[in-house]
Amino acid sequence: MMEAEKAINNVGQCRGFQFNTLNLEVTSVFYERLGFIKEYDFDVEPGFQVAWFRDNRFKEDTVDDETSFIGFSWDKSLDVQVSGLASPSEDIMKLVVHVRDIKETIECISELTPSCGCWVHDQPTRVQDNLVTAIAIDPNGIRIQLVQVAGPGVHLEEEDIHDNVSQRQLNRQWLVKFGDLYLQQSRANTLAILLEKLFSTVIEAASPDGKENELDDDNCSSKTYRNGIQILDREEFPTAMTELIWLGSQSRYRSPALCIYSRDQRSTFTSLAAIGESNVEVSANTLFAGVLVFVKDTFIMQKMMEIYSNSNSVHGDLGRFEYVETNSKGTKVYHYLPRSKLDLKLIVRNWDEWNKAKPRSLTEEAAEKAQRSAQMDELRRQARQKMESKQSSESVV
Repeated sequence: MMEAEKAINNVGQCRGFQFNTLNLEVTSVFYERLGFIKEYDFDVEPGFQVAWFRDNRFKEDTVDDETSFIGFSWDKSLDVQVSGLASPSEDIMKLVVHVRDIKETIECISELTPSCGCWVHDQPTRVQDNLVTAIAIDPNGIRIQLVQVAGPGVHLEEEDIHDNVSQRQLNRQWLVKFGDLYLQQSRANTLAILLEKLFSTVIEAASPDGKENELDDDNCSSKTYRNGIQILDREEFPTAMTELIWLGSQSRYRSPALCIYSRDQRSTFTSLAAIGESNVEVSANTLFAGVLVFVKDTFIMQKMMEIYSNSNSVHGDLGRFEYVETNSKGTKVYHYLPRSKLDLKLIVRNWDEWNKAKPRSLTEEAAEKAQRSAQMDELRRQARQKMESKQSSESVV
């Protein structure tokens, strides 16, 4: 049993984030041109399609139970043609994308502007010697924070790969990758505490790999570690009266985290939140579908939600998650109450049901197709060689 599956036996796992799109084809072109890989493309129900994208890493990095995805859901009845520039969403949601060459990425987005409606909102700005950021708007209006970090040891080239490379080094072997998702919430601290209580637990044992736990937790001793979706990091800005809280099921250097904050961020380097002002025409609630959460037992999850939804409990009033009726098979959707301007939603899937019913991986299909093509080429080569040998023998006679 893989470590990720062990971790999910009693708790939840954050597998990424999902957004709504009015044109899946254009969205796919945009993210694939940026370098991301479309791993799954499946029909949730007739007329409703979902595509999941993942980081572009070197071939040694395979898709496993810990891979995170950025998904886009598409309702065929709402499909529209791109016309002009996409209107940016409200400045309460931002997706970070890490690139190796921000100048090249900006040129790519500019080339796609006429056909996809994406555009560069803020040109690259060097905020430190080794850090350059820019803001782009994707075809749907999602604000994307492009981040380029330079310096020795930040990236590994493909020729640097060897069998004994560490996990931390493995996560430097990428061409483009998703970063954190920033969402503004009115009750960020209580929401973070509730998510941690619902989807994580403290294990009274050594970590499964025999190493010290990578995730710092004030509530865990050296003989314990926390599993599941948990608070990974906090960062306070007293002068701005705001606090950023990062949550995830893996450390931030391994996969994207959910960052919730209590008020609008302004230009701060450490939070990577330099976003310019603009005319807002698209609601962030229209675009944000939810956080992708996988659980082993939905019944236990629902019971935990009932326990912590009691405002008279010893845990205080942490708010609650309410089930939302949907027609989507295999998923349950919950939204957090009381609602903020941006509705925090969870798209919950059962781990075992997903493994049984998940669609074929597009990269696996492409690899198999390439293998079959190579085999056919080899058979043709052998047949051609045999024919030439036979003709040569007949000419000698």
